[in-house]
Order: sequence, then structure tokens, then C-alpha cells
Amino acid sequence: MASIGQMAAGLAHSLNTPLGNILGYAQQARRKAGDEDMRARMEVIERQAEACSDIVRNLLSAARGPDIRIQPFDLAELSRATVKLLRPVVHDHGVELLLDPGVEHLSLNVLGDVGGVEQILFNLVNNAVQAGAKTIRVHLCNDSQWGRLQVEDDGQGIADEIRSRIFKPLFTTKAAGQGTGLGLHLCQTLAGSMQGSIELLDSRPGNTRFQLDLPLAAPGVSP
Repeated sequence: MASIGQMAAGLAHSLNTPLGNILGYAQQARRKAGDEDMRARMEVIERQAEACSDIVRNLLSAARGPDIRIQPFDLAELSRATVKLLRPVVHDHGVELLLDPGVEHLSLNVLGDVGGVEQILFNLVNNAVQAGAKTIRVHLCNDSQWGRLQVEDDGQGIADEIRSRIFKPLFTTKAAGQGTGLGLHLCQTLAGSMQGSIELLDSRPGNTRFQLDLPLAAPGVSP
């Protein structure tokens, strides 16, 4: 991981500026394009430049380790806000992102890092989209010690023979150039840094469920 960190720092320095230029010029060209075919080509360039930026960002995050600030916050409120933010994004891919109806009026105070939980939720939703899901559902529940966030999707599922490896760094089943194999590893690192955990509860074609556990805030402690 130290070697990865050195490589990531060099990649970030070398690639972020040209990628930013490519993205900016592609956006300008798309707005000024005179025909639909050219606009579509510029959109492809935009998406590919953004994908490259995401790869570099994930590589840096995994190598440096998370910068975590533990505090009490309302997991239900965060889930509502994040789903609202992501819903139009996944809708563009033909995916419906749903929040369990019981979450609409729920309050669930936990201890963790707001940005870290957002990143975990982003990664889980993004993975579901890439797995061919058409519907993604976010659930919340709790017991006496833990607040639990579940992300369920109807995508292609994860094969039994690779389930033990999905959280390992650099492991990916995606085609070359489409992923770093660091997303779920980063989710696990973030969860552990918040004294929580993340696990794959179940996976088969049409139903995959991940669960994030975070410690409940002490009674009377509010965000």
C-alpha cells in the first residue's frame, strides 16, 4: 500500500490538470456543438474523463487512509439527503433509487463520520448500478447497540466463489480500465475507522444486500 501511495501521488499530480482541461473543453464543445451526434461524442469524453478522475481519487483515498472525525449524527437524515442527491444521477442510467418508507420520519442517532458514510453509500449505489441493477433500495434498522444501513439491489449478484475476496484491495471483476478494485476496500476501511463494520449479507441474481453497522450514540446525545 505504501508503493500504491507513492504511485497514486504521482498519478494525481500528473493527471488531474490534463483531465480537468479535457473535461472543461469537452463541456464547452458539447454546449457549442451544432448537431446531436457531436454532442453525444462530447458526452462520452466527459464521462470517460470523470471516470479517470474517480480512479485517481479512489487510489489516493485507499493509499492515504481515511481522515475520520467521529461525532453523533442522524443516520436517517443523512440517508434521506444522500438518496435525494443520488436519485436523479442513477435515474439517468435507468435505475430507480428508493428509500424505505419507514425512513421518511425516522430519527436514528449514531456515532461516525458524515463524509465517510456518504462515501460508503455512494460506492454501494454505484456498484449496484454497474452490476446492472434496475432498482436499489435503502433500508434502516437498529438493535440495542448498532444503527444499521442496508443497500439492496436487483443486479446480477456476486458469485459464491469470490465473496471472500470482494473487500480485498485491488480485487475487481470489472474489465480493464473500468475499476481499481478499491471501492469496497475503502468502504471497509472507512467503516472500521468509525468502529463499525460492513458486510455482504446475501447475494444472488436479483437480490444483493450490503449492511453497514455503526455504533448508536448514547441516549441523550444528539447531533
